[in-house]
Amino acid sequence: MIFVASLFLIKESPAEVGEPEPHTNPENVYGAEGEQARQSGLAHLLIPLLTNPVFWVVCILSFGFTMVRETFNDWIPTYLVEKSGMKDGDAALWSSLFPLFGGFSVLIAGFLSDKMGHAGRAKVILGGLIIVTPALFALAYVDFGTSPVLPLIGRIADSKGWGSAFETLAAVAVLTTVAAGVYLWQKSQIAAPST
Repeated sequence: MIFVASLFLIKESPAEVGEPEPHTNPENVYGAEGEQARQSGLAHLLIPLLTNPVFWVVCILSFGFTMVRETFNDWIPTYLVEKSGMKDGDAALWSSLFPLFGGFSVLIAGFLSDKMGHAGRAKVILGGLIIVTPALFALAYVDFGTSPVLPLIGRIADSKGWGSAFETLAAVAVLTTVAAGVYLWQKSQIAAPST
């Protein structure tokens, strides 16, 4: 149903509704050619992207965030049943809070990054990772007893235990934090060119 509505309501470009096209972001990887509607050939499209360091930093950030998020999404119920002794139904109910608050956090992070200016997104990412990384280490080493609000991890927990699982996520968070710091530095360099 959403697909059918989108097919008729969503347009490819502002020009389709009589509005002017916005100017291309000057930081795009294609430079002045980014203003063109179509690129000439697959190589011409991919080479500037694959040779751009910012692209690779964003890929690392995406990998780290996706690994942590999906691990939590998949294993929260298992963790709550095994470590907190919850019934399956209660664990499912409590685990649904993770994506719910994740949705709220996306809205808040977007609002904050817009208010912080050019490097706002990088600052929000770095700040969030600075908070999350110690929390993951705490989940690896601190026994929280039967607290029902704690999230989980993955398959490492099956073979090595929950501590090792959270250590792995914390290590991913550390690497992602480093990537976020590089991203912030790159955005700061673009925002304030040397004179």
